[in-house]
Amino acid sequence: MDIVDIVDRESLEVWLKERSREDCAWIASRAAARVFPIWVKYCSENKSGNVATSPLLILRALLTSSVAATSIDDSISAALNAASQGARDAAEKAYDQQSAASDAANTAAYAANESTKTAEAVVFADRAFAGEGMWQQVRQDARILERAGEGLKFPLWHKENPFQEIWERQSKTELSPDTPYEFWRRWYDSLLNPDENPVFPDEMLKNIVQIRDETWLQGAESIASEIERIETKHRGVSNADLLIVRRLKRDISRLEERQAGLITSANGLSRALNTIYEEFQTVGDHQKVIKKDVDEAAARVNDAVSNFTSQYTELESAYQKKFDEALATYKANQALRAPADLWADKKEEHEQRKKLAYWLFLLGLLGVAGLSIGMVYLLSSSIEAFDTLFTPAGCDRTLNPELCNGFSFRGMVVAGCALTLLTLGLWFTRIQMKQFLAERHLALDARERCAFAQSYLSLLAQGDGAHDEAIDQRALVYAALFRPSSDGIVKDDGGVDPSISAALSKLLSGR
Repeated sequence: MDIVDIVDRESLEVWLKERSREDCAWIASRAAARVFPIWVKYCSENKSGNVATSPLLILRALLTSSVAATSIDDSISAALNAASQGARDAAEKAYDQQSAASDAANTAAYAANESTKTAEAVVFADRAFAGEGMWQQVRQDARILERAGEGLKFPLWHKENPFQEIWERQSKTELSPDTPYEFWRRWYDSLLNPDENPVFPDEMLKNIVQIRDETWLQGAESIASEIERIETKHRGVSNADLLIVRRLKRDISRLEERQAGLITSANGLSRALNTIYEEFQTVGDHQKVIKKDVDEAAARVNDAVSNFTSQYTELESAYQKKFDEALATYKANQALRAPADLWADKKEEHEQRKKLAYWLFLLGLLGVAGLSIGMVYLLSSSIEAFDTLFTPAGCDRTLNPELCNGFSFRGMVVAGCALTLLTLGLWFTRIQMKQFLAERHLALDARERCAFAQSYLSLLAQGDGAHDEAIDQRALVYAALFRPSSDGIVKDDGGVDPSISAALSKLLSGR
């Protein structure tokens, strides 16, 4: 798990699963120590003379958990339990942030014996801090452990201390040099800034933690006397010397472990060499078998490569041929696509004109028939009117029969007009009939050419022999597609023959 993902209790517990108990105690003690000034402020504002409401029990829990971060034995475990109980008694007297600060110290003491309590101590410290920076400090502590391998001595706050003002004010009053808390002020200053304040020897701090419970319950004065005696005993011994000794002992222990491991490895190596020597004698036979297998495999590989090469050459030739055919088909398709579309359009155009000529032919035929029927009807039903129309002017078959010989000019004009109209109708009908036949002929021709072009394109797309044959017949196809078209229009329809007999003769002859 990455350190940047440590944002709450659950993620911190996951990260601590792979850390030692000392690392867990170090994280918890530093988190609780950061909010200690809040508890000192609370004690200065609520003085009752009771040990539970003094800074002493919380200081004991903080010191014990910090000592446990370097080494834990039975005496330290007992001191942790006692310090945790005292911090719990103090928490019951406080409230809000102060209670969270004492709970953090209490849980930090427990965390030295149980790593799951470390995250809980950080949660209490975060509650007392009432800000967003506590988890940033914890992540920075985790980076120190990842980088240095152990906590060593680093400033308590990695950035600006938000409780610096409170601590300076309380260290000058409640923890001033003339009070029993003078040692505790120096010890907390060494936590805040170990570079500017002397760090106490770990052995001395361990002796302070091991002070009997009865003495702790007697109050700060009794503890101050014991601490002064212990300081006198350890005066002249620096924490750096103790740290060097502890590191030397740890290095010697590691060297002994490595020596045992090397001896075990050497014995195993000797057995392995004996096994290798025994197996080496059979390597010659295996080598011959392997060489034979390799030669056979090489022969199979050469055959496979030869077959693959020939197949690849055949496939390449086939694909090249198909590509060339596809390219030729595409070019021919592009060359004939426009003519094919042209003949398809012309077929539709001639079909439409054929239909128009057919209906006009029927209309003219019906008109001529109607005109003829009308003339017959008038001739049969109005004989007297026709007799009057065609007789000369002044004709009276009773009084002046001699005037009835000859034709009336008016009747000739009417008859001529009627015959002319009938002749025009017959001529129009004949023209539309021929137009219908011509359009039908042109539509069939256009459909034929369109089908011919599409068939040729299909032959081009088939490939192999059909494609080659179609390419060879390209000139014939183009000649057939682009030959002149006969429109079927009759050339002798130049005008109207005024003779009804000539018109009827032409209509019946079909010329």
